[in-house]
Amino acid sequence: MILELYNTINTILFVVLVVLFEEAFLERRIIKKGLVVSCCLIWFSIEYAVCKVFDNSFIVKVVTTIVLCVLFSLVLFKGRLQSIAFVSILSYSVSLFFDYITYNASLLFIDYTPAIRIDDNIIAILLGGVSQFLFFLTAMMFRREIKNKAIEKLLPGVWYKFSALPLFSLLVIVAFTISFKDDTDRAHRWFFVLLAFLLLAINIYAYKLFTSEINTSVELTRMRMNNSYAEELSSLYKQICDRQEKITADSHEYKNKIALIHKLIVDKNYESLSAFVDKEQNELERSENIINTGNPIITAIFNSKYKEAMTYGIHVRFDIGNLSSVNMKEEDLVIILFNILNNAIEACRKCDSDRRFINVKMSADSSFYVFVSNTYNGTILFENENYKSTKVNDGLHGFGIDNMKRIVESNFGYIVFATTDDFFTVRIMIPIDK
Repeated sequence: MILELYNTINTILFVVLVVLFEEAFLERRIIKKGLVVSCCLIWFSIEYAVCKVFDNSFIVKVVTTIVLCVLFSLVLFKGRLQSIAFVSILSYSVSLFFDYITYNASLLFIDYTPAIRIDDNIIAILLGGVSQFLFFLTAMMFRREIKNKAIEKLLPGVWYKFSALPLFSLLVIVAFTISFKDDTDRAHRWFFVLLAFLLLAINIYAYKLFTSEINTSVELTRMRMNNSYAEELSSLYKQICDRQEKITADSHEYKNKIALIHKLIVDKNYESLSAFVDKEQNELERSENIINTGNPIITAIFNSKYKEAMTYGIHVRFDIGNLSSVNMKEEDLVIILFNILNNAIEACRKCDSDRRFINVKMSADSSFYVFVSNTYNGTILFENENYKSTKVNDGLHGFGIDNMKRIVESNFGYIVFATTDDFFTVRIMIPIDK
């Protein structure tokens, strides 16, 4: 009875620890907690049945357990099949390794202390507890070292390269477990234990290489973002310079237009005057800048994104005051405003054509206040109390919002995200340095 209870608890812990371990590498799907719990319970039930049915067929049990890990991980986590399979194999290899090492170490201990007599069930429970505890510590280490890094951005070739060693280690442990006999002499047991630790050392070295590859991937992604921001800033400067040249040219043209209007009024040629005013009004509506904020960088950003939104049939409503007192770094303004508006446009594009709206409010009194709300299709990526961008396959997923939060905080401001059934909202407040 006690052993059955232990087996039940041990299987539950195995499922929980595998999920905990895999969260270090993979991104959870947006699933309600009730569905996650239900999925884990189904996983536990099947895993428990597999352990009971194939108790005497070790290879079948190992293969079935790995398949179950992959299948349920596909339900719970996002990612490519090869990356999920790699993490599933790695998690089970770690669990099996600790089972193997604790069992062999216990046999050595018992050989050295023949006077100790402990019930076999108690020994099994103690060994299982030690093994699960070591698995838990390993999962925590991986979560601390790898969590929130760009795992999914690694190329498939990298996954294949690093999945080979855990798979090899798993096969070796399985082979030795099958060939292991209870009456094996102590020298062979020591050999098995030392071999297990050698495999552990090799896998730790591979893990270091793997994390180095991850860090390189993250750094390359950040470089791509910086290059993207530099291109955006360069484009804005060009727009501002072109606008300044246009203003200079227009100032001369305005004098001619005013002279023409004066002459038409003097000649009482009101029909021609009306036609001329209508023509100028139409040109004004088609002018490059929809609004002038008083801050050339913000003006250029807003008008650029306004025109982009119009091309996607997105209705933009704005209430923007005089922002001439905003004195943030230009690159900071670019990162904050481009990320907010890009994400808003991206979200609206996924909505039906009659549900594409963006509301923008900006003011600059004692603080620079930014409010942007947009419709969305109901899907928001949420992880560790953080909202994430819904961009996919661009290699920059999640980094833009992190950069935006970092810049807001470095300027002693705050940023707040909120959602309703229809709108996603971002509010930013940054003190203005007088």
